[in-house]
Amino acid sequence: MMIRILIADDEQIERVALEKILSSHMTDIEIIGQAKNGKEAVEMALTWKPDLILMDIRMPAMDGLEAVRRIREEDEEVKFIMVSAYDMFEYARQALRLGVTDYMLKPSKSSVILETVQRVVDGIRAERAHKQSLEHQQHALDTLLPMLETDLVTQLLFDHVHEVQLQELLALKGIEAGQQMMVISLMLRPALEQQLNRDVRVEWYVTLKQQLQAFSDFWVGPISGLQIPVIIFNSSATSGRAHTAYRLKAFFDRIRGKLPAELVAGVSLPRTHFTELSQAYHESLLALSNVQRAYQIYYYEDAVERKQAHAAAADMRLEKEMLDEARKGELERVHQLFAQWMEHVHQQGESSMLETQQHVLDLLLLIWRMTEEAGATISKPYLSFQSADMHQLKKEAMAIMQRMLQEYQAIKQELSPDVVYRMKAFIRKHAHEDISLEMIGEHVQLSPFYVSKIFKEQCKMNYIDYLTDCRIEKAKQLMQDPEISLKQIAFDIGYHDPNYFSRVFKKVCGLSPTEYRKAIRA
Repeated sequence: MMIRILIADDEQIERVALEKILSSHMTDIEIIGQAKNGKEAVEMALTWKPDLILMDIRMPAMDGLEAVRRIREEDEEVKFIMVSAYDMFEYARQALRLGVTDYMLKPSKSSVILETVQRVVDGIRAERAHKQSLEHQQHALDTLLPMLETDLVTQLLFDHVHEVQLQELLALKGIEAGQQMMVISLMLRPALEQQLNRDVRVEWYVTLKQQLQAFSDFWVGPISGLQIPVIIFNSSATSGRAHTAYRLKAFFDRIRGKLPAELVAGVSLPRTHFTELSQAYHESLLALSNVQRAYQIYYYEDAVERKQAHAAAADMRLEKEMLDEARKGELERVHQLFAQWMEHVHQQGESSMLETQQHVLDLLLLIWRMTEEAGATISKPYLSFQSADMHQLKKEAMAIMQRMLQEYQAIKQELSPDVVYRMKAFIRKHAHEDISLEMIGEHVQLSPFYVSKIFKEQCKMNYIDYLTDCRIEKAKQLMQDPEISLKQIAFDIGYHDPNYFSRVFKKVCGLSPTEYRKAIRA
């Protein structure tokens, strides 16, 4: 890109001479005009936006220093070379205070003029390159952050988190360790659920995620069935419940009427440790066990109080354990626990058969959602008619649970045995790109939750750890070539921030990239 130069001098012979010298010897500049005084220089600078102005100090109408002040008020990036027939210290001092880049006496030899201008031009180009690099990194970061957030929510809810990645995102988002957190389960309630095919789900999820990310204290997870997990951080002085209620109501007001679906939110108890978020997620789901109206917030602590007040038969420990096992894909164990739970319900009873039947159906629906997260797409449970008594309800509920178990087992048997191999091959091939659990899941046709689960089970490591290993091994290979800078290596293997690459490399290898390169060349 050409560097645009304006020449300001009250002596025409000086203006013409400067333009001729610069135009004859420099091919990467463009002289956009000549100003014969300071006032004209200000007008031309504000109209034509030059990159560099050669400004004479002593001119009629307005001197060069005043012209610099006026131009600086409107354009902070333009560079100046002050030109004077007098070598006066006070002028030079004032010029430096105004941010003038260089100072040149006249008359000067052509070589001095060219050397001075070229030095400033090179500086302008270096600044531009640095700015473009920062903009590129920021754009890449803005693109990467939502993917990183979604991955981390998935991993945190499954206790598969990558420590360095978590610390990096916390730093980028300005979140301090020990900050209060709550898990929210947002559930979509479309009017015509049977029309909610995959493409529609994806479209709705993208829209919802964009709206959620307008709130900086929300971390958004992937959609699973009709439910989206969200982690909310509270840095305010208000209670976690009050803060969450305020933020969710603001979100509901923002999206109301924008989607052909209704939303409800289940909210967990507050937590301060990331290791507790998996349990908090179960609580957010259990909070949705008695949903009545759309755009409402349901709290786990209220659900517990409601059950205690009604002397409910539901054993909260059993319910949480069932959800945990369903999330892990252990539906055989869920079947056993559900039988215990139903026996408990049968023995103690509810305040009415209608409430008991709704409670049973709610729990079956929660288990069904968790199996979807575990990678299975099985038939949605429903009770075909109102049960006359507890014996009939228990019989139908156990039949539904048995059918869900059989469908899930059939799906597991059909699962391709090379799915982990395909996941690892995909990660190796795309390690230098910004890949996510959703991308891997799309490749192997599994949910992000199940990708995280099966990778951890089969490979004994988080997928991020495997991705990191692939990148570090590639970095080690590239370090063999002394001509490739560490910064370039960081970019080449998929890191947008060389400093982050250095921290990850040292954590994995025990040496910084610089120390490692010295060691292999010793």
